[in-house]
Amino acid sequence: MGVLTPYARGELFSRKIAPAHQGIWLCLIEADRPSTLPQLLHAPFTPNWGSDGPVRELGYDQHQAVLREWEIRHGAVVYYLACQDTLVLEVERPPTDRAEIARVAVEHCAYCFDLDQLIGGPTDVAERQVPSRHWCFWWD
Repeated sequence: MGVLTPYARGELFSRKIAPAHQGIWLCLIEADRPSTLPQLLHAPFTPNWGSDGPVRELGYDQHQAVLREWEIRHGAVVYYLACQDTLVLEVERPPTDRAEIARVAVEHCAYCFDLDQLIGGPTDVAERQVPSRHWCFWWD
């Protein structure tokens, strides 16, 4: 387990995972850090990220870099990861300073262009998502 891993071995399973309902699959995977999960699982798939710009797809190494940065600054760790398009982070220390909230809102919008469909523009993201304990990202 990595130094910054917020849970002892097995603690996440016992604290965070409710019994799976019929038809729902649960995958447990060992990782040094939560930020490495996109690389290990090849998820989420973000084909439309930056399709108008020089970067056609958000790579797993870029996911890892962004997630690691938020893990260090805000204690954000992967809470839910869907193979196709969804990522939810549990945030231990959401920003409270107005300047940091604005900075993180811009980072969220740059990381996931589709937040405008899910939440709204940067102001909406700053008001509704950034101060919360769960950050949700969705790519279509």
